[in-house]
Amino acid sequence: MRGAVYAWALVVAGLLLSASSFNLKLEDVTCSAVELNDANKGLNDVLSRLTSRSNFFSIFKVDLLKECPFWPDDGMCTSKDSCGVECCGDDDIPVAWRADGEEGCVECKDDPKIDTRVNDEGLFSFKATDNDVWTIQDDEKDMIYVDLRTNPESYTGYRGDSARKAWTAIYEENCFSFAKNCQGGICDSESCKEERVLFKPISGIHTSITMSIVKEFVTKDDGSLDLDMYLKRVGYFEERKANLYFLLALLTRAVAKSVDTLAEFEYSTGDATNDAETAMILQELWEHPSFKPGCLKTFDETDMFQGLPDLKDEFRRHFRNISSIMDCVGCEKCKLWGKLEFLGLGTALKLLFDGSPELQRNEIIALFQTLKKTSDSVTLVETFEYAVSEEKAGEAKKTEDTKKTEAVKETLLIANEFALPVFASALVALLTTITALLLQRQPFTPKKQVSTVPKANGSMRRRTE
Repeated sequence: MRGAVYAWALVVAGLLLSASSFNLKLEDVTCSAVELNDANKGLNDVLSRLTSRSNFFSIFKVDLLKECPFWPDDGMCTSKDSCGVECCGDDDIPVAWRADGEEGCVECKDDPKIDTRVNDEGLFSFKATDNDVWTIQDDEKDMIYVDLRTNPESYTGYRGDSARKAWTAIYEENCFSFAKNCQGGICDSESCKEERVLFKPISGIHTSITMSIVKEFVTKDDGSLDLDMYLKRVGYFEERKANLYFLLALLTRAVAKSVDTLAEFEYSTGDATNDAETAMILQELWEHPSFKPGCLKTFDETDMFQGLPDLKDEFRRHFRNISSIMDCVGCEKCKLWGKLEFLGLGTALKLLFDGSPELQRNEIIALFQTLKKTSDSVTLVETFEYAVSEEKAGEAKKTEDTKKTEAVKETLLIANEFALPVFASALVALLTTITALLLQRQPFTPKKQVSTVPKANGSMRRRTE
């Protein structure tokens, strides 16, 4: 009975550890990490079906040959097999979207050499005509269609100086007049909300990309989760997890604020059956508690840029600057998903801060694909955090069992050193006492029988027989 109670206590302790692990300290949002996790469980399922079944949300148009505007780079891949992108053939492009002159597939070159030098002149400024957009759109004539289902975000081996250079430029090369209090997605106590809202979702995208790599290294040979990579890249860094959750909160709020606008868009590909399925999944999505009025509100955008229109313009300009760095990524698949996710985030910012903007098809696809990728990453973080708490509970039980074992050993040692000699002494004393008592007793000697016989004169005399 006692053992069963102890086992149940360990289970409860593990659950408590798990809950506390998910309760990250979040700033600049209007909900908790626990609430986001709870809402994300149902949301992730709907988004997964939408992005895997719907042709509309799976076909993305992108320019993968666009030159880096900031420093010389050959734009080549590090591996032809892992970084290459398979573009859509003519038959794969939705009928309603087809046009003449579509570009064919873009392939990696055989001898990739990535320029690792940073241009001393820094980042270039944008044209005045670009001032009103959050991300620079690719030119139609240079864009190709890509089915995201056949080109999933995954580990490509893209790393080293080229990859570090891009993220260094994102976090440090931009000299913002108002964002000097944030570095690497971490903002100090003197930063304003606008600074934090610029850097946190970018750090969140970085964490989400990292989680897409981590998920490919999740199991050991025995099938259990391998926590080492997760802990070293994400798990040990509270701000990285918090920024990922912030990204989910911001994207969720952008969709919730714009449900009416998004619901009116024509989600048509020319395939009546698939379009009907898309409409059915979208209706389920619009009715999710995260997007219904009066339910969970995840972010408050109303207190930003109050009376500071110039600050909003600078915010937009520098986000646009950052998002264009994705054209400097040397891996095609990494560039594809990087451009998509920054376009998705830019679309969310556009919905939050530009009133009721007109949206392009590519922006809507990017928005929901980015929301889905972020949702996946949050789900994966939750899974890993639960595994970490389970491991902690197992280690705690092992420590407790070790303590109990040591206590038993110590008791036996005490018994050997003290109890047994005392018992032996007591036994010897008892035997000695018994022996003494036995020795004090008289030995038994049988007496002779005496009888009397009459004498001749009539008196009696003794006779010994």
